Amino acid sequence: MGGAWVFLDSPLPSRAPVVDPLLLTLFFGALATAVLALYRAHAVEPPPRKSRIAPATPLTRVVLFDFDGVLTTQEVHGPMSKSARARAFGGSERLRQMQGILEELSQHARLGIVSRSFVAIIQQALGQPPELSQFFDPDLIFGYEDCPDEVPKSRIVERALQEADLHRQELLFVDDSFLNVSDAPFFDPDLIFGYEDCPDEVPKSRIVERALQEADLHRQELLFVDDSFLNVSDVSQHCHVETLHVRTSGMASWDWEYILSWAKAKKSTDDM
Repeated sequence: MGGAWVFLDSPLPSRAPVVDPLLLTLFFGALATAVLALYRAHAVEPPPRKSRIAPATPLTRVVLFDFDGVLTTQEVHGPMSKSARARAFGGSERLRQMQGILEELSQHARLGIVSRSFVAIIQQALGQPPELSQFFDPDLIFGYEDCPDEVPKSRIVERALQEADLHRQELLFVDDSFLNVSDAPFFDPDLIFGYEDCPDEVPKSRIVERALQEADLHRQELLFVDDSFLNVSDVSQHCHVETLHVRTSGMASWDWEYILSWAKAKKSTDDM
């Protein structure tokens, strides 16, 4: 019985095309801009809240921190034992260092929090020994009640600026999300915004803008710190304030040093 041989001509393997690094940079830059625009397009305004920040204060600068992944090194979901709380803050040694740093920093600026965690959880975590809550302004602590997912953190920052009667240059916003940092601004325990102020659908930049207005700050008086590139980009582009992008595992010593040097810097009245 006859048969036939069939030969399939397979091409020789070829080298993968080389992609121009510049084109990659432009592509990802355009992609980040598009994602940020889409994020802001679907953002909603934060829920209204009666102003609780007292403008009159000898400290003219405010530092607003994200909570999970910035002050802590992991997410905090509820009450914790002493050992679990120490682990959440990166260990006992880091917790002791933070206590000393926050004590010194609170002598130069009002400290606050803008987080999507609930205020009660934040306050409980800060209140355990060694106590950190004493260094934060309670009126600058914003949680999920103020900042739910649909509220950008920038809106919380804007409200904090208004309520604290701050200029934008008097506020520093610290976050581990680039989107939040690019969208928002600094904190004071009265400038602590959480999920209540800034839910997921609300850009942090809107919180920063609100903090600037409520605290009556110049933009150069505010520093925004976040571990999210998207948050940092959002705050930077829309609020035009100082920003600091930190790693997601918690702030390192050089991050604290930068924040402290910023808080100690003399404000130039010529730029007001």
